[in-house]
Amino acid sequence: MSSPPPKSTERAIAQQSQEKFEFYLLSLVFTLLALAVQSATFGAILPKNGLELLAWLLFLISGLSGLYRLEWIPVARASMADKRSLEEEVFKMKELQLQGQSELLVLDTGKRQSIAERMENRKLGIDALEQKIRRIEGRVQAAYEIHKYTFVIGLISVACARGYEPAVALIQYIHA
Repeated sequence: MSSPPPKSTERAIAQQSQEKFEFYLLSLVFTLLALAVQSATFGAILPKNGLELLAWLLFLISGLSGLYRLEWIPVARASMADKRSLEEEVFKMKELQLQGQSELLVLDTGKRQSIAERMENRKLGIDALEQKIRRIEGRVQAAYEIHKYTFVIGLISVACARGYEPAVALIQYIHA
């Protein structure tokens, strides 16, 4: 019997699935926009025309917000990696302090610096990165909400536009 995969593998699979879903949804939005534009017919029925144009606008907004989101995700991940690196450095400096060291040699400058001072600098960097990450995550989340809801409303709008005339004809047939 095989052992269950490690958690890191499960996280990697989950992340890959999420990325595939995001690219699929984004390509679906632009595909539906292109199909809606190419196959649209306009006539004297203003509600149908309005719903069709609304669907185009919503698909466009959805696609652009999805692109915006994809643009900022790597920035957020890079900032998270930088933060993790600084946290690991602080952890290593704490270990050095526990071993009795109070200074270290900074390779970039060739000078000695107190571990406490260097840890404080790194903690300031961590705080700055946390603020940056929160701002980016807020943007990414807002873009996702816009992307998701404008897609769904656009889909409903195009369905209503395309189904308007048949629905009216069906209602008239039933009442006749």
